[in-house]
Amino acid sequence: MRVARHHGRYALRVRHYDVVLPALPACHPARRIGTIVHLSDLHDAAESVRGGLDAIVSEVRGADPDLIAFTGDLFDRHDGDVSPALAFLRRLSAIAPTFVVSGNHARNPIAPSGRQLTFEEVSRMAASPPDRVLSMTSTWAELVGEIEATGATPLDDGVRTLVLHGVQVVLCGARDAWPLIPACPERWSSSLERLAEGAALATEPADQGTAVTTLAKPVLLTHRPEHAELYARLGFGLALTGHTHGGQVRLPLIGALRVPNQRRRPYYDLGMFDVPARRSQRDGAGPGQGAMTLIVSSGLGCSELPRINCPPEVGVVALWAGSPSRPS
Repeated sequence: MRVARHHGRYALRVRHYDVVLPALPACHPARRIGTIVHLSDLHDAAESVRGGLDAIVSEVRGADPDLIAFTGDLFDRHDGDVSPALAFLRRLSAIAPTFVVSGNHARNPIAPSGRQLTFEEVSRMAASPPDRVLSMTSTWAELVGEIEATGATPLDDGVRTLVLHGVQVVLCGARDAWPLIPACPERWSSSLERLAEGAALATEPADQGTAVTTLAKPVLLTHRPEHAELYARLGFGLALTGHTHGGQVRLPLIGALRVPNQRRRPYYDLGMFDVPARRSQRDGAGPGQGAMTLIVSSGLGCSELPRINCPPEVGVVALWAGSPSRPS
């Protein structure tokens, strides 16, 4: 059921964030090294966002980003035609280097016969090698070549070293391992640990030249915010995520009524959080102060329900190098 297609168009919102990550050697005062545009969860945005994909592209271009991060669900499992999403990705790649990770909609538990697998059947796959499970349930692998043809970089389980205005930044991408996450979460944790180890080894400078300063912690692109404490424990400094759609339905004083895969309040539902010293949500302003900064996008499109008090968003992240204090 795709109810959201019949509930009109939603005005796009631009949300601004400042994130300071420690640098080696430290920068005093902190200095801005670049802008990341953060997008997530395209779904039906061509129909549900006021102005469609043109409006999104216009906002992205206006932010003048150094790179664009798309954190999952570029495609929707309910739609057979992925060409509009690929065309959208091509337009983004023409603006700035664009990096994409998979979301849960890229991995649909389907048996070889075409029948939808039950959760119990997926759970029994726990005895199989993870790559075999994912190959049985993924459409992502089939689309990697088409994503690359747009000029974008698929970053699932990948590590890239970039140089932004003289500062070296390590960028990592975590694949969304649905259905492995509920079936055998320890295997997904192991893949993240390997990713973190790869990030620690990624010290070679990018082609733009030798960086005199390096961010001490890598930046992670991942679809899921609910594992934020694990990301922080593994040493990531900033995690850009989506998946929640901000709850999609939010009430005054209460916030999101429901957030996928999170059972207890307060949720990692929308905005910027300090992790693990989390218990603080800010609607955009101010740098993170915890061990890791988590940003959760409300996404662009809808899934099943309409949006209420939760507009689609383009995130503009100002990245600073220095000590974890407010940029001057």
